[in-house]
Amino acid sequence: MKKLLFIIFCLCLSTWGVQAQTRVVKGTVISKTDKAPIPGATVYNQNTKGGVATDIDGKFSLKVNAGDTLMISFIGFKTQHIKIVNQKELNVTLEEESVQIDDVVVIGYGSRNVKTLTGAINTVSAKKLEMLPVPNFDQAMQGQAPGMLVMSSSGAPGAAADVSVRGINSITAGTTPLYIMDGVVVAAGDFQSLNTADIESVTVLKDAASTSIYGARASNGVILITTKRGTYGQQGRVNLRVQHGWSTIANKKDDMMNTSQRLDYEEMIGMHAGDPNYDRADYEGIDVDWQDVIYNDHAPTTSYDLSISGGSQTIAYYMSANYMTQEGIAPMSDFTRYNFRLNWEGKVKPWLKAGGSLTLGHEKNDATQTGRDLIANPANTALLMLPYWNPYKEDGSITVPGDGSWKGEGYNPLEAYAKNRFFRERTKGVGSLFLEVNPIEGLTVKSILGLDGGVAHDIHLGQPSFSWNNGDGSRADQYLRNYTLTMTNTLNYKFSLAHELHNFDILLGQEAIQNETDNLSGSVTGLSDDRLVQLSSGITPASVGGGKNESSFLSFFGRLSYSLDDKYFLDLSLRTDGSSRFGADNRYATFWSAGAMWRIVDEAFMEKIPFISNLQLSVSAGTSGNSSIGDYDHLALIVGGASYNGISAWVPTGLGNESLTWEKLFDINVGLKIGLWNRLNMSIEYYNKKTTAMLMSVPISLTNGFSSWMDNVGKMRNQGIDFQLDATVLKYGDFMWNFTGNFSYNQNKILELYNGQDYYALGNAGSFLKVGDSYGSIQAVRYAGVNPANGDAMWYDKDGKLVNKFSTEDKVSLGKSYIAPWYGGFTNNFSYKGIQLSVFFTWVADRYMLNSTRYFTENNGRSPQYNQSTKMFEAWQKPGDITEIPRYGIVMETDDHLIEDASFLRLKNLSLAYSLPSSVLKYTKVVEAVKIFVQAQNLLTFTKWSGFDPEDTSYQSVGAYPTTKQFTFGIDLTF
Repeated sequence: MKKLLFIIFCLCLSTWGVQAQTRVVKGTVISKTDKAPIPGATVYNQNTKGGVATDIDGKFSLKVNAGDTLMISFIGFKTQHIKIVNQKELNVTLEEESVQIDDVVVIGYGSRNVKTLTGAINTVSAKKLEMLPVPNFDQAMQGQAPGMLVMSSSGAPGAAADVSVRGINSITAGTTPLYIMDGVVVAAGDFQSLNTADIESVTVLKDAASTSIYGARASNGVILITTKRGTYGQQGRVNLRVQHGWSTIANKKDDMMNTSQRLDYEEMIGMHAGDPNYDRADYEGIDVDWQDVIYNDHAPTTSYDLSISGGSQTIAYYMSANYMTQEGIAPMSDFTRYNFRLNWEGKVKPWLKAGGSLTLGHEKNDATQTGRDLIANPANTALLMLPYWNPYKEDGSITVPGDGSWKGEGYNPLEAYAKNRFFRERTKGVGSLFLEVNPIEGLTVKSILGLDGGVAHDIHLGQPSFSWNNGDGSRADQYLRNYTLTMTNTLNYKFSLAHELHNFDILLGQEAIQNETDNLSGSVTGLSDDRLVQLSSGITPASVGGGKNESSFLSFFGRLSYSLDDKYFLDLSLRTDGSSRFGADNRYATFWSAGAMWRIVDEAFMEKIPFISNLQLSVSAGTSGNSSIGDYDHLALIVGGASYNGISAWVPTGLGNESLTWEKLFDINVGLKIGLWNRLNMSIEYYNKKTTAMLMSVPISLTNGFSSWMDNVGKMRNQGIDFQLDATVLKYGDFMWNFTGNFSYNQNKILELYNGQDYYALGNAGSFLKVGDSYGSIQAVRYAGVNPANGDAMWYDKDGKLVNKFSTEDKVSLGKSYIAPWYGGFTNNFSYKGIQLSVFFTWVADRYMLNSTRYFTENNGRSPQYNQSTKMFEAWQKPGDITEIPRYGIVMETDDHLIEDASFLRLKNLSLAYSLPSSVLKYTKVVEAVKIFVQAQNLLTFTKWSGFDPEDTSYQSVGAYPTTKQFTFGIDLTF
């Protein structure tokens, strides 16, 4: 009995001891920043392996033993470890992770730390964009990211740039990247309505691992634009930036004849032979440099930017307004923009967030004519008008043919610019609303509704008072409206296993996009009074027209991201797209990608190599598609408006092709990132992209009534290298010198055309497609120079034999391309205390272009009534002369001697800034920061190109609006 009582006593004592050791601890988890409770935070007992999540008020209750260690964690906050001694209640404050904004990049439908990326992604920060004095952000991107070629084919105010990512991936279908701003698809080419100062960062997605989540629209790369936002708990901040400057022509041609030279030339070619009324003295008193007449060397530009940002504990906001005006260097060309933006978001509940953004832009653009017209185009006028044709009377007014004051051919072009006008007025809006729910720890459900839309009004007005119109004026109007509606729903779940050894990020989503465009146009003639120039003022019946297009996409997608021990990373994505641009049997296609990355630098064996601060190896492969064709190309259509025996009729406009389907792209990418001594970082990437089932317009038998139709034919490959370098060259005390640079090389090759063909001539002269050659290859007849015996021009035929007769049948491939295979940019930044100096260069190499301007200025006898280059004095005169210019009367042909090297190195931006020290500003109690800056844009250009400017996107250059130099000074104030 005693033994039994002893055993019972011991058991009771043991039970009492356990009860004394095990107890319940209660607590609350809050944020250090705003003191708000954190629902869904994990409270994990590392000893008992048990845990709970905090409730909606951030509270928890958990059984513990003395000596246990609790791990409290939540995404975006630093993890805390607390050892239990005798606490009964815990008040835990979590501090937000100190992640630099430069370490986080935006990816498709989310964001990621740069150290975890498996794909080819480059980010350009606001610091590199916001100060540049350009109206379009795409122009500011030139030379900023490897693999992205940005070229501006016009220096006109508000003109858009052409952007391509890793080469031209399609022939007939679109080649423009997909642009997404804050989750909303935005139209390319409309960026003049957006304010570059509102942009926080631009992320360029280049390979399949980063782009395939966007599926069919991503074959040409994806550019993600993130705009500035406020910060929770941040005191309100006001920023005012004012810039003023002027523009002048970047490169003036100095080889055109002055009056004395022109008269010598006219006498040399016998232009006045036998004219008894010719007296050289009648002309020598006038010497007009038409480049000075046409181009303004002090065209002003002004910009005002005002932004207000901040936030309370539950609301963050960013508001901005911008006014910009830029006068063009050519007559009657200018650009004015008004812009407003509002970004906001709020914590409605601890588990619910809502927000939105709105951008409104209104622009007015007076545009001068460009292209081939010899008289109405300022670029041609500046070169071809004779130096003794005076554009002004003695009183300063314009000379006109009507009163005999204009002595030149045709009409005075200055009168044409003033009386023939081109106007555009556009209003654009981009808006979005989002709702984000966090029902449980790690799970985010988000919906975004976005709209990108705009209306535009174009006017072409020919005033009746223009002498060439003979009192008969005209007007043409066109109204355009477009919108893109995007609805995106995503479910994102992040969780970890085995004490954060295994990390998972799962994304599921659905997206629907609706596009609609329509236009209405009308024109009249018979206007008789400059004061009455509306459509209703014409006396002839108005011509009207219009149309409407619609298209839609429906998509479903998913992505799995996995990391092991923060050293090994894997991304898998899958997306199915449906497009209304294809028939019902071919409407849907599925695209995929897989990417892996190894952070070698974090391996234990790397501890023995301390000077290597970063080492990452990544590889990816996947597919994407292209459907950028006409909305109705797959349909056989008819159109009204025709006439048959005097009766209105319908006629077919195309055969249609219900077999049309997606153009497909397969992409492989291998990348290596290396960091040395925490001051030198470089990356190199190799890619190989193959486009198949290309959407092309190809010839067919005329027995169908049409000469071509759209089909899936052909193959093309792009392969190349992207390289980027970032180095702190020197750091000594307060002085720092930083260098960043990048270069890219892309090799394009046509692998297959249609129906076994190996050659296909394109519409523009000299451009063609040939199996084995690159897209953009140039062909021409080869010029052999001048026969010294008789001054005749000579050429080589296609077999290389010397001939004296030009024939287009003798064209051969020159092994040159008008699409640059080499391009890049580099910047040197110097800073000393508050002084900053930035020197930014861009460059393009191994690019060639047909200089068609020379066809008019160096054509010895083709257009003798217009001014010529001084090179004409080098023309053949007598037997034995060795020259490249034949005798007068032997006119120039469009052969390879007009094809010039259009490579260039350009000092794109030179800026000097000074920031006032805070020790001075603290006495104001109002101003937090002041930066004063001056800068020059396109200051120097080094090139062999003989025209106005080598920067163009086409095969031939003629009459393009010249690039300008811009000089700007400004001040940036923060309150």
